[in-house]
Amino acid sequence: MTTAAAKPQSRQPTVAASRHRKEVTTMIKRITKALFALRQPVSYNHREFNGQLLERQREDVFVLLHQHVGGLR
Repeated sequence: MTTAAAKPQSRQPTVAASRHRKEVTTMIKRITKALFALRQPVSYNHREFNGQLLERQREDVFVLLHQHVGGLR
């Protein structure tokens, strides 16, 4: 039984490998472009806290708060 010495594999990329790499890069670019096209600009229209509204609806806010906290347990 003889063992044949394994040939060292060449490290040079083949045409198929470079074409595959190019296709993957192109697909990644396409996906990135599509995802960023769907993004909406960030709205900086912040609403201010309305203390008077809270005072008028204190009981409703209290019940709602306890329902949500109770659901987390």
